[in-house]
Amino acid sequence: MSTPPLGSSLFFLTCSLVTTGCAFQSALPFFSPTRTHTLQIRLPSAPSSSPSPPPPPAFSTVTITSLRSPPPVGGLVYPASRLALRHLLSLPPSSSPLPIVDAGAGVGLAAVSLAKAGREVTAVDFDPDVVQLLRGNAARNKANLTARVLDLTDLKAVETLPSPCHLLCCDLVYHSGASALPLTLLSVLSRDPASRVTLVLVNRFGGAGVAALAGIAGVRGESARPSPTPLDGTVTDGEIAGFMKSAEEAGLRLTRVEVGREVRREVLEELVWWERGKWEMLGIIDDLKIYEVALK
Repeated sequence: MSTPPLGSSLFFLTCSLVTTGCAFQSALPFFSPTRTHTLQIRLPSAPSSSPSPPPPPAFSTVTITSLRSPPPVGGLVYPASRLALRHLLSLPPSSSPLPIVDAGAGVGLAAVSLAKAGREVTAVDFDPDVVQLLRGNAARNKANLTARVLDLTDLKAVETLPSPCHLLCCDLVYHSGASALPLTLLSVLSRDPASRVTLVLVNRFGGAGVAALAGIAGVRGESARPSPTPLDGTVTDGEIAGFMKSAEEAGLRLTRVEVGREVRREVLEELVWWERGKWEMLGIIDDLKIYEVALK
């Protein structure tokens, strides 16, 4: 009997280890309902007129407590918030001096970290239980931010947000988001054109691994149908395609932002080994896309 090639054996072993890790992670909520995430963030350097070389950058540790499984959905930490955080921290603070509004902030991984990095942050979520978790994380990290319960579909409530602001929306396009979110973004930008909007869209059926598994399982649900045709030809998630179409009809322009490999590498390095393996195997990290939104 012939011996399987080394590459095939290694691939099988990797898949087995990742599957075992994911199964172990799925069982953990029965024993420990919460989970701790630890991040290292670089603190901004103080301005100096001294000709001497600047001191090495200072770092701060952020510890975020989340749930291991829903409900509520916002009690978990998702890939989109990690990518948005690392992307914003990779930019010089002068590139976006506006107060940040983290919409759908969840337990506050991005909001708390940005506040610790010296940014003015307002974090909002529609779920009071999630906002309570967020406030606990802010207090635990001594992060100075404002946390509020707010429904983004309530345009009157949206008008109470700081203006101008840098609105951050991570993974909010699902269910009614395809039609409701563009109106919210339009309201924020129309109120003060100096405002900025950054979106992280999760193309749930774009990763090679995800697509392969969906095909094997015969999954072709509504969200997997690429209709209507999106403005970005790389999108295969029907809900995101619908959002892009609604945004265009509302008078908004979406511009894709290229995210450096270094940023994506930092996101992966924060994960425990079985999560990192899962993300890389399924192609999740490459199908998180960032867009800047502006008025046409």
